[in-house]
Amino acid sequence: MKYPTALATALLSTASFAWAGSLNREVIPATAKWMLHIDIEAVNNSQVGACLIEHLQNQDDSPLKTIEAEIGINVLEDIYSITAFGSGEPPAKGLALEVTDKDVSVGAIARPGENAVILAVTNDSIDGLIERLSAEANYSKGELAGHTVHSWSNPDSDEQWHLVQKAIKGGTRRAVLLSDNSDALIEAIKVLAGDALSIADRKDADALVSPRTGSIIFAVASDVGEMVGDDGASALLQQTDKLALEVSEQDGLVKLTVSVRAKNAEIATTITQIVQGAIALATLAMDPEAEETASIMAITRALKFSSDDRRISLQIEQPAEAVCQLLKMAAAHGAEVEMEKDDD
Repeated sequence: MKYPTALATALLSTASFAWAGSLNREVIPATAKWMLHIDIEAVNNSQVGACLIEHLQNQDDSPLKTIEAEIGINVLEDIYSITAFGSGEPPAKGLALEVTDKDVSVGAIARPGENAVILAVTNDSIDGLIERLSAEANYSKGELAGHTVHSWSNPDSDEQWHLVQKAIKGGTRRAVLLSDNSDALIEAIKVLAGDALSIADRKDADALVSPRTGSIIFAVASDVGEMVGDDGASALLQQTDKLALEVSEQDGLVKLTVSVRAKNAEIATTITQIVQGAIALATLAMDPEAEETASIMAITRALKFSSDDRRISLQIEQPAEAVCQLLKMAAAHGAEVEMEKDDD
């Protein structure tokens, strides 16, 4: 097993901080150009989170069960929050598109990202993981920025991951930093110790990173045009300089917000027209007899667009029960598609 990669995948695939689950801007370096935060405690305490957990646990190849079996960490009980951040390209650099005569599926290509660091708040289960990994031939122990660093190399590549943990005062929780870039890890250690500037010190901190109450997932990227490639699929992203996404639940309502800051007002208008056109086409392509069509149509009708000069915002707010029902129908549809593929 490739332990470093498995651990990174475990953190990113669930992939925050105040020492509970909420985001703390003071632990993210001021140089970060992107960040992804998942509040696992909020997932556990939300209705929509309960639906997702049930779906994941019922899967034959459940990622939650796989992670626990391979690295001995129960994601929902041993990890309270995760923040991933970096100054280079973010983890998902592209999309994998599969088209058949029965279905179209899109998935992200999982990559750790350039200069990426993962910061997790865990319990002492991390000690057991380090103890098991220390018995591996590819393990080494050293010092980095005054902290003990545990390193593991991947025998199938030049990849090497480094892990540093720090006890949190006043409790049993641990702050765990993981990266395959030692320079990025040193900067993260300094920020965690209060010896380097964080995003909270930036003048634009409120505009850049301000999750709402009940936030479950929060992601933001600035200087987007500089990070994406020059292929056709990235052409639109090159015309933006900030992207943000947030999923939250409060008082039984699930809210999804996607905001874009374009480089100028004309580009903002173009992006709005493209998104609205794509939604209209998708609506026309729906099967009126399909069970999930009514639920999807209710969500599309609830879409709210707003724009202010070069800023665009798309927001959807739905009762948690409705979102859960849609997730169940989507899961059932996915299972039917897989069965049809197997029959073919």
